Amino acid sequence: MRIAVPFENGSISQHYGRTECFKLYDTENGQITGEELVRTDGRGHFYMVQFLVGHNVNLVICTSLGGPAESALDIAGIRVVKGAEGDADTAVRDYLNKQQ
Repeated sequence: MRIAVPFENGSISQHYGRTECFKLYDTENGQITGEELVRTDGRGHFYMVQFLVGHNVNLVICTSLGGPAESALDIAGIRVVKGAEGDADTAVRDYLNKQQ
């Protein structure tokens, strides 16, 4: 599975649609197997859907997300987990630990 987190200075960015980059996590069997920072240019919510699909993302972990953006991700087959804050790496590890 590939997880994307809107990223800023090591933390989850509060602004999914305007984030300047995502941190992508490749995972397998509940473990992080790879990480990559990718720039987005902060173009807006609907551009981000295309961007994430193009990077083979399966799940977005974020602080919050509006209904239209969440619906667009759902239509694209990308799940969303909202309510995460703080350190991005910790949020992904916490999510993976809860799935086991």
